[in-house]
Amino acid sequence: MTPAEIRESLARTATAMPSCGTTECGAGIVNAARAVTPAALAGLQRPTISGTALVSATLSTTGSGVAGASYTYQWYRSGAPVSGATGTSYTLGSADLGTQISVTVTASLLGQHASMSSAATSQVASSQFRNSQAPYTTGAYKKGRTLKVNPGSWSPSPSSVKYQWLRNGASISRATKQSYQLGSKDKGKRISVRVTISRAGYLTKTVYTACHKIR
Repeated sequence: MTPAEIRESLARTATAMPSCGTTECGAGIVNAARAVTPAALAGLQRPTISGTALVSATLSTTGSGVAGASYTYQWYRSGAPVSGATGTSYTLGSADLGTQISVTVTASLLGQHASMSSAATSQVASSQFRNSQAPYTTGAYKKGRTLKVNPGSWSPSPSSVKYQWLRNGASISRATKQSYQLGSKDKGKRISVRVTISRAGYLTKTVYTACHKIR
């Protein structure tokens, strides 16, 4: 807070003394908690979740942004509070399979409170894909030629494979097929592909091919 903001907040939240008239006294009894705490709590940062959304894995978070505050936590399973899950970490169990996990962090300071919730994780899966060959592109990296992406080798086989061609790291509009014809906008740029694989019960996986400069 700036000095002017502090003065205004102190005056606005002060309690006048009974002995004060309308002009004899200043602001009165200062209530520092009422004056300063709301502005401090406004600094609470939105929590993020670390870890992999996989059964038996442990997710973690931490509160931040409010100096001197104490923090409490509540984990949620698809929007419903998980009983007893009130620590900085949460180990995923079979009940979490197929759900999305989030957490709410509450900061407390001088008797006042503020809360912020994280984004939800992807759906909790029971297993991960194993990869024996990474995705790659084939073809001549030259304007007018057509490139094709090989999704790589995965175990088990994914039930869905999605492609997004990228130009210098940015998505190319409507370029979501397994092949892509290089145009004038691609000359001199670096082309790659984002490959996303999925299957029920498995953690969705996103990987990228190597970049190639187009002649």
